[in-house]
Formats: sequence, structure tokens, C-alpha cells
Amino acid sequence: MTIIEMTKTVCKSRKVFSLSAILSSVILASFLSVNTIFADEILIYSNEVFEMDSNSAILDADDTGGDVVLQFGNALSESLYWDSLGLGFVLTDDLDVQGDLDVDGNANIGGTANIEGNSLILDFDNSGGNIDLIFGQALNEYLRYNGAYFTFSDDLLMPDDNRIYFRDGNQSIGSSAVGELDLIALNEINVDTPLVDLNGNLDLSGDLIMGGDITGATIDGDFNTLLNIPISSLSPVEKKLIIDMSELTIEEDGTNNLADLYLDSETGVDPHRFYVLKTSQTSMQDLTIKLKVRLPSGFDDFSSVSNDIGFWYKNTGVNSTDSKIDIRVQDADGDDAFPAVDGQNLFSNSWTSYVDEFSEVAFNPSANDYIYITIKAYGSFDGGDQSPFVGELALTYFGY
Repeated sequence: MTIIEMTKTVCKSRKVFSLSAILSSVILASFLSVNTIFADEILIYSNEVFEMDSNSAILDADDTGGDVVLQFGNALSESLYWDSLGLGFVLTDDLDVQGDLDVDGNANIGGTANIEGNSLILDFDNSGGNIDLIFGQALNEYLRYNGAYFTFSDDLLMPDDNRIYFRDGNQSIGSSAVGELDLIALNEINVDTPLVDLNGNLDLSGDLIMGGDITGATIDGDFNTLLNIPISSLSPVEKKLIIDMSELTIEEDGTNNLADLYLDSETGVDPHRFYVLKTSQTSMQDLTIKLKVRLPSGFDDFSSVSNDIGFWYKNTGVNSTDSKIDIRVQDADGDDAFPAVDGQNLFSNSWTSYVDEFSEVAFNPSANDYIYITIKAYGSFDGGDQSPFVGELALTYFGY
């Protein structure tokens, strides 16, 4: 298009026929034809509007380099420019995006990112995989959603009395004080695990309801009451029954009973308390001690070792012809706990414990049954007392 044709076009489109307008168009068109290359047609409406039908405008077409600036207003002096050092576009003022902002690469924000909307959607295109909210490029800690659940790459600290709530807010985990962790639920806390390892005390203000076993624990009877627990649900433990020797009766068999029985005790460390038989006869004299012992209500069975019975005794004299002791244990049916000969002619010049294992064949008492212990003491006098000393007596059993 020639200068004259361009001038005619401008004049026809705006119906401007003044000589000054025609001359201005000719002069401007001459200038543009020399310094600038435009496609097709250029329309100039006034000194504030410049329109182009072309789809592109090249700034710095001669590639002189440096920053390339599109400035808005001489006094306003705001611009969009290409930063040749930072190798990126720079806006000197805020950018108000009233539609969608589609960023295919990374969005690097040097200041604070303020989002007025109520939501920030990650993975908007539903590409799947791990969805990460990353904290720090070098730190690289993140909150991740892997398609099934959220994970933190590092610890999560809830400061002060802040809590994590579940469902309707009646269930929560928190810390009401330093050193304390609170688990709060409206109805129930369900711990579904093969083992709960408690290294400290369990402080319960309510009831402990269990469907399993308590193993390896000692329940102090002074501070606890066990209600409605059948004996069959408990495991028996080894116990000792110390027999009260004051509940004895003394019998004479009608022959050689010229003797007396005295209660005495020693002094010092672990002294023995005992009955001693004394006589003034040179021939052996005897008295029979009878004990009726009731087994505890928690009795289950006698032990499987050889200490079902333990009996402390000693003698003065030279041997069992000077003094001796016979002991026998029977049930209500007269069945012996051990062969009668095992507990005969006991003699020792120092305190000794006689132990024996009950047969538990014919002899098989139950809880609250009575057993009968017979101790026959023999003594004599040969210028001095040759006496038997009947000491402490205990039974070992398994019970509850």
C-alpha cells in the first residue's frame, strides 16, 4: 500500500477531509514506512490509541540486548519488562488476574502468597501419584497424600494444650499438662494389639473390664478387692501355712507318761519357739501332741516338691535311745500323707528341719478339709535332761 493509498484509507474510515489531517497522515506514514515494519493496515485514532491487526509486535527487533521494556505512562512509569540479568519477566506493580492463571512450570514467589479464596487445590488436573506440600527446597520436608492417607516426613508437635480431634469432636488426643498425654473418648477407647507394654503404674478411676488374662503381675490384696471371680479362673500359686502350735492337745497313751511339756523360746537372731519334754525318769517317757489343722478355702493342692511339710526339731542326749520324736500326718479318713516309718526316731543335736512329700494318692484332702498331725515326743533323765524340742511346723501348698 502506498502512502497516498494509506492516507485515503484513513480519511475514508474516519470521514476526515481537512488538509491538516491529510498532511499529518502522510508525514507519519512516511516515517513508519522507513523505521517500522507492520503487517497489512494500521489505524491511528488519536494520540492515545494505537491499534494493530497483526498478531505480534517485536520489541528490540534488532537484538541490541539489555532489558526490554514496555512502559505504561511517562509519569506513571510502571512497566512490564524482560530482565536480561534475571532472565525473566518483571511487573513493577501488582497483577490482578480476574480469570484463571494457568502455569505449566514452577511458580516461584519471593514474598508472601496471599490467597483470598477458601481453598487451594493441588493436583487440579488429577494426574495422580504423591501429592506433596513441600516446606523448603533444601529442607524438603513435606505433607504428603499418597492416594490412601496423609503422611508427614518429620515429627508433628502439638504445642501447649492443642488437641487432635476425631469424628464429632468428643474424641481427642492432647496434653493438658507437661509430661501428660490425654486420650479422651465419649464411650470407649479400643486398643486392638497383641501386646500393650506398660512400664509404669496404671491409674484407673473406673472399672477394668477384660476378656483376656493378666499375666506376670502381682495384685496387692491390701489395696484391691476381687469380686465374682471363680476359683477356676485363677492360677494357683505356692503358699505356706504356718501352723499355730498353741492350738494343740496333749494325750497320754497310758504307758511311760511320767513327763511334762513346757513352752519356751530362744533369744538372739531368728530364735525358735518350741515345746520341750522333760522327765525325771531314766527310762524313756513320752507324751503325744495332737494338732487339727484346717486347710484354707483357697487350697488347691500340695506342692510337687519334697517340702509339703517342714518341721523344726532338736534333741539333747547322745542318740535316739535318749530322746526322739515321731511325726505322722493323716487325713480325716486316716490315710497317711507319707509312710509312717519315714517320720520316726527323729534325733539331732542341733535345730534341723524334717521335710517330706505327701503321697496324694489315698491322702487327698480338699479346701476347708481338716488334716491331723500327731507328734510323739520321747525323753529321759541321766543326770541331766535328755529332751526332745518340738519347734515350728509349716505346710507348703498351691492355692489362690
